[in-house]
Amino acid sequence: MMGLVILFIGSSLYSQSITQKEAREIFQQTVSALNNYDTASFISLWHLDDSKPWFNWNREYDKSDIIQEFKNLQSFLVVPLVKELPFERIEITEMGPGFLNTYKIKAYFKIDNHLQLGYGFLTDYVGSRWAIRWHGETTVSPNN
Repeated sequence: MMGLVILFIGSSLYSQSITQKEAREIFQQTVSALNNYDTASFISLWHLDDSKPWFNWNREYDKSDIIQEFKNLQSFLVVPLVKELPFERIEITEMGPGFLNTYKIKAYFKIDNHLQLGYGFLTDYVGSRWAIRWHGETTVSPNN
């Protein structure tokens, strides 16, 4: 019986799927932090631990990296932030077994009829919440 309970708990931890609503909340909190120059709120969206991201195996990802991410994202998203543009769409991609995180979420803004900007994060379900892991990702692409 105890083995079944442990098996059930273990399998339920890995079956957690991020929803569109949960992804949208992360992006709304991100935009709010960027608009209010609130690095503390931005940092609170992350999960920091002793793991090392794939792009830099020599050191841990820390608060200084997140603050740099904050500054870069504020610059990249200046037009959507100033114009208070709504999200055009949100994508959720389940990552494969070779990745250290569970999902990549990405939000896009329609800048005009020809251009869209997107930004995204790697996410994991940690400590009863969805948290961002490591660096973000930005995209500039034609608006189809």
